[in-house]
Amino acid sequence: MAALGNERAIMSFRRAATSGVRRAGLVAGLLGLLTLSVVAAAPSAPAAQVVDVGGPTYYVDSTTGNDANPGTSSATPWRTLEMIEAVPLAPGSSVLLRRGGSWDGSLTMLNSGASGAPIVIASYGRGELPRIHTEGCLNLLGSHIVVQSVHVDSCRWSGIAVSGHDNVVRDSVATGNVAGVYIRPGATRSLILANELRDNNRMSVVTASPTGDDSGAWGVLLRGDDSEVAYNVITGSDAFSYDWGRDGAAIEVYGGRGNRVHHNRALENNMFSELGDARSANNVFSYNVVVSQLERGGFLTTRGANSRYGPVTGTELYNNSVLLKGALSEGIVCHAGCGPGILRMRNNVIQAVQKAGFADAPFEDGNGIYYGGRIQFVLGPGSTVAPPQFVDPATGDLRLRSSSPGIDRGDPSVPHYGVDFDGNPVPADGTGDGVPVIDVGAYELS
Repeated sequence: MAALGNERAIMSFRRAATSGVRRAGLVAGLLGLLTLSVVAAAPSAPAAQVVDVGGPTYYVDSTTGNDANPGTSSATPWRTLEMIEAVPLAPGSSVLLRRGGSWDGSLTMLNSGASGAPIVIASYGRGELPRIHTEGCLNLLGSHIVVQSVHVDSCRWSGIAVSGHDNVVRDSVATGNVAGVYIRPGATRSLILANELRDNNRMSVVTASPTGDDSGAWGVLLRGDDSEVAYNVITGSDAFSYDWGRDGAAIEVYGGRGNRVHHNRALENNMFSELGDARSANNVFSYNVVVSQLERGGFLTTRGANSRYGPVTGTELYNNSVLLKGALSEGIVCHAGCGPGILRMRNNVIQAVQKAGFADAPFEDGNGIYYGGRIQFVLGPGSTVAPPQFVDPATGDLRLRSSSPGIDRGDPSVPHYGVDFDGNPVPADGTGDGVPVIDVGAYELS
């Protein structure tokens, strides 16, 4: 486990941006909007629309703007991010950054929106997403803030750091950071939706002596609670470490509770997820598609009470599809006191070269397909060792062929979102016998 660096070194969705929307209804609506392609580089979400919250709108243009302008129209924009921080933004306010613009600095949001009237940071015009880079980049200290369609690049530590509650980061890009998105301890009900988190491949601590303090290279670092991380494409979370050789994760959980990680596509990351810290508990991973050719690529690592980073309790894995092609790749690792209170798995497809999975004690498993390297754990009811029969593993198409042992073989009691990774209904009748039964993995054959 890569220990986190000193907190002092860190630059310090609402699942709906409006009130009265239940989570189940919102998820169904989002799933209807965001149909994902297995070979797409990013979710096929509709073009981002600025949330109309009815308050004042301010415009910022790094090229033609002037801080002497009122900033209240696209014809009279401000130039610098400092102007945004100087304005006491009220609930319902919007700040629009000109597409194609670039700001070397940071933007700290101290103010908060309200339920039904968030503060919105978005973009206007045409061209590349507005880019904030080099310094603290985007720091959300308030609540009810929506960040949409911005690019944070090569920031001092994290691209977007989230505190407070009911904040949204969507349709944005984070590149070249220690953490693309950082959900801080104490943050609650964050939504990280349909972002591209690419090559966040820097270590925050990387000392020449192997002391166990190296850490970094995360697409998302989850230390807060009750977050939704969904429909993102996360790639290239991998970096050199003196302590670990290579390290990094698409989604690192360190102290976060009750988070839901689903319908993400992860490519060429050192690890999809690693969990540590005894506070971490009850995190659920479902309908994620994970592909890696990295030599030591992995899917998920967690641990029990015999680790200084544990125990991590109540981790649940449902209907994930994983293909790891590296010579030393490992699917599941549950060590230092694994058990049913540590890990629960149902309906997963995991293929890896060195080990499909390892556990030092039995955990709760069922209805999975495991293949490739050694299987060093006790298979649960309905689980099997067999080729999963992916449609095209060479291109990362992890849909199952009609002859796969995973068709109509899943545990029907598993919670799901009503649709698979492609947006198809779950369950469906994949065998043609007239009885819809959930499939194994992230895709449903109909």
